[in-house]
Amino acid sequence: MRSGRRYTRDEILRRREKVADLYCRGATQSQIAERVSVSQRQVSDDLQKVRAWWLESALRSFDDLKSQELAKLDQIEREAWAAWERSVGTHKIERAEKRSSIQGDTTLASVVKEKLDGDPRYLQIVGNCVAKRCEILGLSGPVKRQPEIAVDVVSARERLAGELARMHERQLPEAVEAEATEIELETVQ
Repeated sequence: MRSGRRYTRDEILRRREKVADLYCRGATQSQIAERVSVSQRQVSDDLQKVRAWWLESALRSFDDLKSQELAKLDQIEREAWAAWERSVGTHKIERAEKRSSIQGDTTLASVVKEKLDGDPRYLQIVGNCVAKRCEILGLSGPVKRQPEIAVDVVSARERLAGELARMHERQLPEAVEAEATEIELETVQ
């Protein structure tokens, strides 16, 4: 093992890459220390740094993926808004009709102006984009879900009433006997 020697930045980076590689292959810290000629404590420190790099890289990758998905949503939303704008307002519908007669062929042309309120499907797409964006950014909040337990309230109430009636029937004879006993004691005295 080397001791007391100062390593250059490049040497440290190469060692940490080697430590990470051996670690991923299942080597223990002691085995890694032996292979790269450093102490087990140094391997432990290197692994802490490597894990931090991995975490940072994963977070950066996750942020990159979020950015890509948000960019796609932005494009879809822009196109939906543009389509909505095209679907609103006055539109000209031009028609041409060719008619043949004895006097010759004639072409009838007509232009009809039609006022449209807009296609609501485009607004639905915009709404979906907004909802998805909020979900990706974590603005929607946690989704509360009801437990999916199928409970038939009427049958549960009937079962409970039946059980209570049976309990009452079991207790009733005992109560009647106790009451009869009290009456007998009173008449005897």
